[in-house]
Amino acid sequence: MGVYAGDLTDVDMALSGFGVALEAVGTPDDLRRQLPALTADLDRFDAAVARMQRYTVNNAAVEQQRAHVVRTGPRLSELLRRFVAAAEEGDTAAIQALVPELREAIRAFAAGPEGP
Repeated sequence: MGVYAGDLTDVDMALSGFGVALEAVGTPDDLRRQLPALTADLDRFDAAVARMQRYTVNNAAVEQQRAHVVRTGPRLSELLRRFVAAAEEGDTAAIQALVPELREAIRAFAAGPEGP
């Protein structure tokens, strides 16, 4: 269970770091300056989710939680990476278009295995 706890901490820290970096954004230039930090957080998130895909946990409730992260994490990451790519290109229309999908992916991820 220690490996899972470490991976879950990495998932949490990566998403928290992503959120903190976005909170520091006030202008498009601020967003561009945050891109390396946002990318590093996504890399950390993806690495933790990938590790979690390689094992199971011998506790039904915890295993449900792990499986939920593995199931919903890649979609969230893919959308966040598209957000970062659009920000890098300065494509505000693409960013705006991603918002509804991103909001839904965040809701699904945060809801946990019980669902919304």
